[in-house]
Amino acid sequence: MEKAKYELCKQILVCKQDNDLSTEEIAKRINLTNSETQDILFYHIDYFTLDRLITYASRLLSPAEIKIIVEAKKTNRFTRPRAF
Repeated sequence: MEKAKYELCKQILVCKQDNDLSTEEIAKRINLTNSETQDILFYHIDYFTLDRLITYASRLLSPAEIKIIVEAKKTNRFTRPRAF
């Protein structure tokens, strides 16, 4: 889940940079304060839930631009399972 939140913040930042938008313009488009928008742009993912970030991204990006891929964590075949 943390990786998905990170990726959404990254997509919002890329949109800001690609479209040469100010933080104020982004804040207005996603209906947040400047400080909350800066939290997203500085990857403070612990301040937001995944569904909130999806909502903000959908306000800013077209649905075709939002991409989240969550993969299962790969295990090392040489690592033994832990016994508790």
